[in-house]
Amino acid sequence: MEKKTESPNIPSWLLNLQENSWELELLISGGAVFSLIQFPEILNEWLSVVKLMTAFPGYTVILIVSLIGIKILTHGFILHLILRSYWLALVCLNYVFPQGIAGGRRPVAFPFKTKHKGGDLQDQIMKVDRYCGTVIYSSIIASFILFGILIIIGFYIGIHLLFADYEDVGLAGQILEGFYWYSTVSINLYFLDLILLGAIRRIPYLSFLLFPAFSLFDVLSIRPFYERALVFFASNIQKTSFYVGALIFAAVTFCSVYLSVNRLLGWGNFFDSRNYVWSMNSENSQADCSYRLYQDESERSERRHVSIPSKIIQTNLLPVNIRYSKGMDEIIEAIEPIDSLRTLAGVVQLSIDDSLYKEVVWNNNWEISMAESGISAVIPIDHLANGQHILKVYPKKTVNRTNEEIDPSLVNVEFKIPFWKDVH
Repeated sequence: MEKKTESPNIPSWLLNLQENSWELELLISGGAVFSLIQFPEILNEWLSVVKLMTAFPGYTVILIVSLIGIKILTHGFILHLILRSYWLALVCLNYVFPQGIAGGRRPVAFPFKTKHKGGDLQDQIMKVDRYCGTVIYSSIIASFILFGILIIIGFYIGIHLLFADYEDVGLAGQILEGFYWYSTVSINLYFLDLILLGAIRRIPYLSFLLFPAFSLFDVLSIRPFYERALVFFASNIQKTSFYVGALIFAAVTFCSVYLSVNRLLGWGNFFDSRNYVWSMNSENSQADCSYRLYQDESERSERRHVSIPSKIIQTNLLPVNIRYSKGMDEIIEAIEPIDSLRTLAGVVQLSIDDSLYKEVVWNNNWEISMAESGISAVIPIDHLANGQHILKVYPKKTVNRTNEEIDPSLVNVEFKIPFWKDVH
């Protein structure tokens, strides 16, 4: 047997790890897929709490970019599991039939041709092994890059919020407008440069204009941590094959992210080819039974600000819950000018079937955490007949004691929740 020579620059333990890494790869990929499948729900719940507490303007962007990172890792590990399993199957087949393709095999008839007339599977085993390494590296490095992009987006939003008060102030506003334009263009070009493996940085003259922004983004996106590996990968990969595979992988990933975001954010489905999805009933119909309005049909992070226990109410009491968010501050302050009188309960009113309930007793409602706090009330509905009714919850319009005009967009917010009373 030929003795394997050891490279003077690579320790023996690393060589052994490289040659037997498939066991560790299968273990890591299997555990990662199991864990990552649960991440989108956890991420959405956490971001929903942040949005409630801070009214953070980048919620949708951060959710989408984060989901892209999670889906890239998930699909990458799944693809790696499939390829590594196929690789293991080839190794087993090559072991079972060490003689290779049998020489007496009947040739195919014209016009079919075959180049597989002899030899074993060693070349294909090595090729699939390289595919496995490429997939797992690309998935992990893409997730690092997306994590860096999240940091850049957070930095950009933070700068925007910090100087928002000066956007309409003379020269300062013009300077800020120029800064926003430069930073927006630079961020987009930086993302494009990452996709093109550094091609933008090689353009003469443009590199001078982009150098200040790119240098800052490199630090924010932890690029020094993975840059050497990225350069090493880009200098050795066959770019045409890589981009074809990456485009197919990206298409699958973006479709998966879209379907997740569509459910989490309540968007319409792009792939739904039905013509009357948004015209199922007359324009004046109030029966919009979104699952997000009913607590028994939705998770806490999916619910609207106003919700009731169920569509079917089988008692003479109707609990109504209003979840308090940062965005309600503007409504409260616009309606009630006196600081000491400002409360969420003080600017909210409700009606059932256009009958206004004036003596509603609202109570503080503390959920699992302070972030889920709000107010709740129990409305007696014993006087209502069995059948469908419409609950409306909306801001008061008569509290404001000044002559200031209230922004209609603040006081025209209205929640309409259909429910069916069924008491026997």
